Amino acid sequence: MYLFSKLAWALIQPSNLLLLLLILATAALLLGWRRFGTWLLCGVSATLAAITVLPIGTWLLMPIENRFAPPALPEEIDGVVVLGGAVEEQIGELRGQIALNDAAERVTALVELARRYPNARLVVSGGIGGPGHPARALEAFYREQGLDVARIVFEERSRNTQENAVLTRQLVRPGPDERWLLVTSAYHMPRSIGVFRAAGWPVIAYPVDYRTAGPIDLRAVLGGLAEPNVAERLMELDLAVKSWVGLVAYWLMGRTSALFPRTLTLRRGARPQTDAAALARSASSRAAPGFVGGRPSRSSTAMASANISLAASEPAAWSPIHTPRAKAEPCSTCRLMLGAQRSRRHANASRVASS
Repeated sequence: MYLFSKLAWALIQPSNLLLLLLILATAALLLGWRRFGTWLLCGVSATLAAITVLPIGTWLLMPIENRFAPPALPEEIDGVVVLGGAVEEQIGELRGQIALNDAAERVTALVELARRYPNARLVVSGGIGGPGHPARALEAFYREQGLDVARIVFEERSRNTQENAVLTRQLVRPGPDERWLLVTSAYHMPRSIGVFRAAGWPVIAYPVDYRTAGPIDLRAVLGGLAEPNVAERLMELDLAVKSWVGLVAYWLMGRTSALFPRTLTLRRGARPQTDAAALARSASSRAAPGFVGGRPSRSSTAMASANISLAASEPAAWSPIHTPRAKAEPCSTCRLMLGAQRSRRHANASRVASS
């Protein structure tokens, strides 16, 4: 499945797909299919022009990046999980120093959080296991920043977001009352939160590495008109489409708690993004044979049982407040029936009295 997902994305990635269509148009023209080749070539050219001028990738990324706002950090937390993918393994191995990519904020955010919470457990998960040794490079980097490397646990086996959640949870075994921050790129946060919730681990989102300026990114529009850059626009579009495809694919495979996870809040005394009642409803629906929320079930029984046990162990203060009515009120139909009964009794009593 891992290799299949990589191959499938290589085919549907917008930049690669446009290249394949361009090759197909050229082949059609060479084979004498002039009409088909001309229309296809015009379509590819128009699409590239639109991508260059219009910030399509930015428009697609904004709702994903705005889904989880940076939280108001609590006074104490129990741990921090940083998702990998910010290290260029081969370059760092060949050059003998750490090489960070565009997601470097994932790595640097841990430095600030480690100093803010000196007693918190620190975990770096995933992005490890390739031909290079990013764990060694990260250890050297954090040591240079003055951190105690002995505090950091490196989870080195995971290859995707689902394995990040499952393997890291098995490694650190967080308690049901513990607060953990999840650090990853803003465009990756909705899928990550959904996967961690589905694995029975409600975490607090701490998004970094933003690629858009906010709800209305006028600079993206003006920049595209003033300085067209097709390569940059294609990279933005690739990232945006990959994020949306990942959300849909994980939801169809039952790996995430919702198609587009959101911040869950409770009415009173609740921790951010840890709605125990929602987790219990989600777990019970997944545990029901055959259906999830009215549609065919896609999740495993093991995942459902993990969520049920987690939700059952949540403190009562985490549950939504429910105030039962002191006295049940009859519905309108019941009131009509009671009124008719009273009328019949009154008529019977009148006939008895007259006789």
